[in-house]
Amino acid sequence: MEHTVTLSITDLAFGGDGVGRVENMVCFVPRTVPGDTVEVRITERKKRFLRGILLNILSPSPARIEAPCPYFGQCGGCQWQHVQYELQVKSKVEHLSKVLYKNGRIEFPAAAPIPSPEVYRYRRNGRMKVTSKGEIGFFGPQSRRIVPVQSCLVFEEVLDTALDSIRKEISRLHPRPSEVELISLDGKQVKYRFLFPGDYSKLGFLQANRWINRVLQDFIRQTVKKNGTGRGLVIDLYCGDGNLSLPLAEFGIRLLGLDISQPAIKRAEQKRKELGLTDFSYRHTAVQDSAKELLRHRGKVDTVICDPPRQGLEDMASVIASLGARTILYISCFPAVLAKDVQFFLSAGYNIRMIQPMDMFPQTFHLETAVVLSREGADLL
Repeated sequence: MEHTVTLSITDLAFGGDGVGRVENMVCFVPRTVPGDTVEVRITERKKRFLRGILLNILSPSPARIEAPCPYFGQCGGCQWQHVQYELQVKSKVEHLSKVLYKNGRIEFPAAAPIPSPEVYRYRRNGRMKVTSKGEIGFFGPQSRRIVPVQSCLVFEEVLDTALDSIRKEISRLHPRPSEVELISLDGKQVKYRFLFPGDYSKLGFLQANRWINRVLQDFIRQTVKKNGTGRGLVIDLYCGDGNLSLPLAEFGIRLLGLDISQPAIKRAEQKRKELGLTDFSYRHTAVQDSAKELLRHRGKVDTVICDPPRQGLEDMASVIASLGARTILYISCFPAVLAKDVQFFLSAGYNIRMIQPMDMFPQTFHLETAVVLSREGADLL
């Protein structure tokens, strides 16, 4: 039965909720901040935790700020607009460390996190839902209900400006699409595609934050420069449009990139040809189906770069370990999956050399993390 309690919020959980304790049980409360004292209605009781709804803020935290977006709390896209940015980053890194230990018994300390220079207007791509009335928006928090929006504060200006013309075009379509995906590759022009039920992405994956993407590219360049011999092969798995590996061309390496997105591979190949890179090859294929091809390169690989989807590497982790690469560079925004895959590489004889968090997604609980692993005897960072 629902009842009302007063509690102090002490932490932020993965998923975005504030955390307090009631009757020696953890209680998750959306839109609360560590340091808040709040009145909460308990709405759900499980064996090990409670969930509640914020009724009143009795004493606000010093880290609480006014959310600038009129849709905050209704739209599920952002969880932390009410939290000072410094606390957002601190909470993400603390959660990363906890999950790495809980899911992989990994105690290696993370490097100081790299914050985003822009905490709004940073997203250069997005995927929006379309209602039966032709409105565009995002799912509500933990809901399949679409919240229509006129504007999105985390979109780059060029994307936000394009929303009006997208709405007008949808109004002329019959039947109407279920989603629209939009991308700005250069920060000046917008490409968008309508998706109907059963469609897959037609634009391919792109790192969301233009500024942090450059940081990530530089991190990979420095890692390959310090750890590669220049004679072996670099393999870029889940390579997309070559975003993370094309900048390595300056080192004169050989590279093989694999990805399931045909539009992304077409972009990668186009860029490769424009740069005149004869030792780079990008192939359209499912990474999970490429084990035999990859194993032909066993013993000849300097570095493997992998930025897998939500489910992680799965069976490919053993294939990658079998290649005998000097260095593995693993990038992920899912700490639990990251912990599982990194733990596998540790069991296969690799050692962690660096864990570098980068805040690709301000105002959300997500955190991009790059992990550098190498075998004993390899040149170290």
